[in-house]
Amino acid sequence: TLPTFAVTFDSTKTQLGDVIEFRRGNAVLGSATLGTADQVSLGTVNVTLTSALSNGTNTYSAVQRDAAGNTVTGTPTLPITLDTTASAPIATGFTPTSVNGTAEANAIVKFSNSASAPTIFVGSATATNAGAYSLDVAGLTGSTAGTSYYLYAQDVAGNQSPASSQQLIVGTNSNDTFSSVGGSGSDLLIGGTGTDLVQYAVSINAIALTGQINNTNAIDIRTA
Repeated sequence: TLPTFAVTFDSTKTQLGDVIEFRRGNAVLGSATLGTADQVSLGTVNVTLTSALSNGTNTYSAVQRDAAGNTVTGTPTLPITLDTTASAPIATGFTPTSVNGTAEANAIVKFSNSASAPTIFVGSATATNAGAYSLDVAGLTGSTAGTSYYLYAQDVAGNQSPASSQQLIVGTNSNDTFSSVGGSGSDLLIGGTGTDLVQYAVSINAIALTGQINNTNAIDIRTA
């Protein structure tokens, strides 16, 4: 639903047929024509927009235009902040029990194993005013082939972000084999306590890596 704004004007300087416009810069987002003497004498009119407000912070103004094309811009202008999108969180580090990173200030960061339109989430952490978060990985359930989880964020306006480009790939406490997993981001592999084999292919420049994480926490990696 497009919003409606009440605009006041000086009825003593207004004529029948004048048009009240709601603008962003020179772009007219909605208008109302004063078609009756009662509308003119009232000194206020509702303007329903026909074009949507822009996301972010923008300044809007009311402009009165007469039949000859003369215009008067009202004061003060109206700054409006519209927030309809959220940015995906980014993982920048990890500990044995958590993933750390950045998100929008005060956003709620969660995991989901769905790459799009998730309905079920795991874990929850609220980012600080500076956007830092630390999200516990204890609730993630893995598999021997590796289960992929994605990071999502819900901002303070209630918007949900798209999935992070990074994946968190979770194994088990058995000997796992992670093969053909991963995306375009910098992914985190959690293999558990077993001896795990990782076969990780990156399509850009056709680089393929195979690694084995042994039970002394050493990692052996070779190019394919």
